[in-house]
Amino acid sequence: MPIIGSVKHPQELTTSVDNRSATSRWFLAINGSAALLLTGVIVLYLGLIGLGQWQADEYDNFARLRTRGWHLFFDRLHWSPRPISELILTMYGWTVNQVHQPLIAPFLGLLWIIFIGAGLLGFFQALGQRSREEHWLAFVAAVSLMASFLVGGRLTEVFYWPVGAGAYLLTLSCSILFFWQAAEGRLATGGGRVLSSIALSIAACSSEMGAMLGASYAFIKVAGWTIERLTRRVAKPAGTTILWWLLPGLISLVVLSALGLNRFQQSEPGFTVASSTLGHPWLSVGASVRGLLSEVSGVAPGLRPFSSTSRLLSEMMMLLGIGLCRPLNTSSKGSAREISNFVSALLLACLLSLTTTYLHFGTAGGQRHQLLRHCWILMAASGTGMLLFSSRVAARVRVWPKRSLAGPIVLCLAVLVPWHTGELLREYRAYPSIKRAIRENFESGFQRGNDRIIYVLPPNRGVLAFAQIEPGTYTVGSGALYPAYILKFFGKRTLVVRVAE
Repeated sequence: MPIIGSVKHPQELTTSVDNRSATSRWFLAINGSAALLLTGVIVLYLGLIGLGQWQADEYDNFARLRTRGWHLFFDRLHWSPRPISELILTMYGWTVNQVHQPLIAPFLGLLWIIFIGAGLLGFFQALGQRSREEHWLAFVAAVSLMASFLVGGRLTEVFYWPVGAGAYLLTLSCSILFFWQAAEGRLATGGGRVLSSIALSIAACSSEMGAMLGASYAFIKVAGWTIERLTRRVAKPAGTTILWWLLPGLISLVVLSALGLNRFQQSEPGFTVASSTLGHPWLSVGASVRGLLSEVSGVAPGLRPFSSTSRLLSEMMMLLGIGLCRPLNTSSKGSAREISNFVSALLLACLLSLTTTYLHFGTAGGQRHQLLRHCWILMAASGTGMLLFSSRVAARVRVWPKRSLAGPIVLCLAVLVPWHTGELLREYRAYPSIKRAIRENFESGFQRGNDRIIYVLPPNRGVLAFAQIEPGTYTVGSGALYPAYILKFFGKRTLVVRVAE
C-alpha cells in the first residue's frame, strides 16, 4: 500500500529544481566575479614591474662583481649568509655586466611568476579531489590571500626592488607554498612533506626572515613532540618522518648562527636608531611583544590611522572569509594540528624578527621586515579561520547553504577595504614618465665616450617609493655614497642629478 505523501507533486519537483538552478547561477556569478576581481588586483600590481628600479645595493654590488668576479659571492656570505638569494643576485649581476642592460623587468617577472605559482600550487595539486563548487572556493581563497599582500601598501622593497625581491619575495613565496600544503592536508603525504621541506630550506637560505620561520617551525614541532611524549608516556620511534622539518630547522640555525657571529657583531650607524632596546636582549623582547600586538592590531610605524584600522578589518575578514571558503576536513586531525603548528610558527617568527631588529637597530626594522610580517599575520589569520570553522561549534555554519556565497564576498571586502586605488591610479598615470626616466638614466650611464651621467629622478607619485638622491652635481671624490656607487658601476666621473620635469 503506498504511503501517503511519499510522492511529491510535479509542481513541487519543478520548484525544487528551479531553486537549485537559481542557487547555482548565483554561486557562479558571485564566485566568478570574485575570482575576476581578485585576479585583476594581482595583475594590476604585476604590471608595475616595468617601474622597478635599482638602489644603492645593485650599483655597489654589481660594480664589485665586475672586478672581483665570483669571489664576491663568498665575501657576501660573511655579511649576508643567504646562499640561495645571494647566488640568484650574483647570477643576475653577472648577466647585467655581460649585456649592459639592467634587465629589471625580466628579473622581477621571474620572481613574480614564482610567487603566483607558489600561491596557486595547492589549488592545482588537488584538482581531482574536489567538486566544482570546491574548486571555485579554493581558487578564490588562493588569489584573495595573494591580493591581500599587495593592497596594504609599502611594497617597494619586497616586490619592485631587485635586491629586496631576490631575498624577501622568494621567502614569501616559500611561506605561502608551505601554508597551502599544510592547509590541504598534504603534509600527511610523502610528496607534500618533501615539497614543504624544500620550501622551508629555500626560505632559510634566502633571507634571515626565512631562517627565523624555519627555526620557529622546527621549535614548535620539537615542543609538540616533547609534550606528546610526556603526556602520553609513549616512546614513538622518530624514524625518517621528522627529517622533512628537522633538516630545514638545522639549516635555519646555521644561517642564524652565521648572522649572529658576523653581521650582528658589527654596528651599522646608518641604520641604527638611539633606543633603550639597542644591545639589551630583555628590553628588546618586551618591545617585540608590544610591537607584535600592535602589528596584529593593524598598527605599524609610518601608517596613517585609517590604514591601521583598515588593516585590522582586513585581517578579521580574511579570517572569516577563508574560514567560510576553506574549512578543514573535520575527519583529519592531522591537518588541524599542522595548521596550528604553522600559525604558531608564523607568529613566533614575527616575534623573533622584531626582537632581533630592536636588539641590533633599536627599531622595528625596515620596510622589508614589516611587510613580510604583515603577510605572515594575514596567513596566520587565514589559518586561524580554517581552524575555527572546522570546529564542532561551527558545524552548522559548514552546512549553511549560503556559505559558498558569503565566503567570496567577505574575501573581496578583505581586499577592497585597505586598498588605496588612488595611489595605484597615480602610479599608472605617471608610468610613461617614470619608465622614460629609468631608460634614459641607464642609456646615459652606458653611453661611451662621455664621463658625465645625466640622472633624472623618477617621480614617486603612488605605490612605489624608492630612495632618492638630492639634485645636484657629484664627482668621484664628493663623498656621497649613493652617487659614488652609481659612478663606480658606470665607470664615470661626474653625476648630474635632476628633477623630472
